[in-house]
Amino acid sequence: MNKAAYYLVLGIILGANASALATAGVKPFFSAPYTGKKVQNYEITLPLSRYEQETFTIPQDCSKLNSRLLDGNRHWGNRIERRLWIKADDDCRYLNFLKKYSGQADKDFVSDYDFYNAKIADLPLRPGCDLNLLLRNPAACPPSMPGMPNFSTFMESMPMH
Repeated sequence: MNKAAYYLVLGIILGANASALATAGVKPFFSAPYTGKKVQNYEITLPLSRYEQETFTIPQDCSKLNSRLLDGNRHWGNRIERRLWIKADDDCRYLNFLKKYSGQADKDFVSDYDFYNAKIADLPLRPGCDLNLLLRNPAACPPSMPGMPNFSTFMESMPMH
């Protein structure tokens, strides 16, 4: 078999795996408690009362963990165990966020843009004002939107060529 055939077979296998993952919905990764290893699920034993503990498998037992949280069980245990309650709750909230916003974006503005070689004209210097007008007469441009940095202060010291 020549190189072209190898590449063809490799492309077919990788394409099939990618489409299978896309249709199956890839699970998110979590950081395992204590070790910090990258895992797709983990077991965690948390205190429910002074003498009672329960083991949860995250993300499968998120609804059970949530009901225990609503019962007030996260207040039991030492500081480490209370931090583990918070960690498991955060992981379940993250999973709910991913489920809620699982749709695709209408238009991808960032994947094909070369940010390393970005043009000054592409910067949002001031809405409704082009770069030439901003460099020549900054007072003629409308004011910046609230919360938007005012780049025109940096542009005043730049040469006009």
